[in-house]
Amino acid sequence: MEPPLILDVSDPKWVLFGNVIKIFETRKARKIISRCGIKPLGKAVQILKIVLLSMFYHRC
Repeated sequence: MEPPLILDVSDPKWVLFGNVIKIFETRKARKIISRCGIKPLGKAVQILKIVLLSMFYHRC
């Protein structure tokens, strides 16, 4: 069993991840996602965030 992810705002990995996540909140990113044909836009952004978090910390 792996240890849980603990939010530490001073950790550089969390800072970098926070900056990456902010990109998906921009209007331009949402337009690109909706152009791909994904209908529930809010849900798609949440799924992308979860996938990125798991990829960022090598969790499956």
